[in-house]
Amino acid sequence: MKVKQQITQLLAVAVLVCASCSQMSAQIILNQNGEVMVIGSGEVTLARRNSPGDVQITTLDEDEHVEDVSQIDVIMGNGDDRTTISGHLYIRGGLDIATGAGADVILISKAVPSSLNLDESLDISMGTGDDKVNFQDSMVAVGEDIVAAMGDDENQFLLNLAWINRRIKVTGGNHEDNVQLGVDSSSTQGWIHVGQTIAIATYSGHDVVAIYGTSRCRRMYCDTGPRNDTVKIDGLTVTDDSIVSTGTGRDSVYVFDSQINQFELETGRGNDFVELSDLFVESLTNVDLGQQHDRLVLTGCVFEGPSLFLGGDGFDNAQQNNCDFDLGDHIEFEIENFDF
Repeated sequence: MKVKQQITQLLAVAVLVCASCSQMSAQIILNQNGEVMVIGSGEVTLARRNSPGDVQITTLDEDEHVEDVSQIDVIMGNGDDRTTISGHLYIRGGLDIATGAGADVILISKAVPSSLNLDESLDISMGTGDDKVNFQDSMVAVGEDIVAAMGDDENQFLLNLAWINRRIKVTGGNHEDNVQLGVDSSSTQGWIHVGQTIAIATYSGHDVVAIYGTSRCRRMYCDTGPRNDTVKIDGLTVTDDSIVSTGTGRDSVYVFDSQINQFELETGRGNDFVELSDLFVESLTNVDLGQQHDRLVLTGCVFEGPSLFLGGDGFDNAQQNNCDFDLGDHIEFEIENFDF
């Protein structure tokens, strides 16, 4: 009871500090919409801004890492929330952020040198509303997973420099989603290292998924769902299998300067455009253009294993080295070692 009374008294303070709280847990209510819990020891500042629902997590010394915090959970309610990480933050456990409904923003500040380093996972859950996760201008290192559930409406997930030991999983909603990995706010390409899997599912809506820079993973799965989507992959290395599915709609898929062990692409029904340039596939290639009128452009690619390019119902066109050819109904092209 005494602890609750002390917490209540802190509500009137604009900047809340939990310093060196070893052997105990502190729970601080930021406002009527939500709470922030800091568990363990270390020095972390939780700053409540003027607008309800905003919280800033900063290290007290921007030049030093905080190395003794075991877990941070940020729980925000409905409304337009903003969570900012400022300075170099190291957490021995994980970071969980739940923002509820509203136009929510989670970002790492670029006003001061900042980074996020977790021994465990980053778990982000965002409800309906136009949500944005912006980690474009800072380094992120995660010992386990990044899992981001963005909810419905127009969402953005932006990540540039990251080392993720296991997997990154991003799910969007039923409106326009924009997922960009390996590029910063000035369009300078960075790198993404994922020990196991990149999994992106944006569902319905006019979605954009882009993976740039010197990025590497074991497996890559991308499903953009129905409607008109764009997938751009440039500089990706996949040591196992890669599956891209764009569903129905007028979709565009670009894969440049990438090395993939096994590549599967299905564009579904709709007038789709696929361009593969400087793509090296070590084993199986399977491209299914789906129904309606599609176009395939191949430039400088190497297909070392069995390769299959399918065109469904409709007038499809394929071009390589300025030579056009048709992929008619139920006609299959088998391509080996880029010799056709």
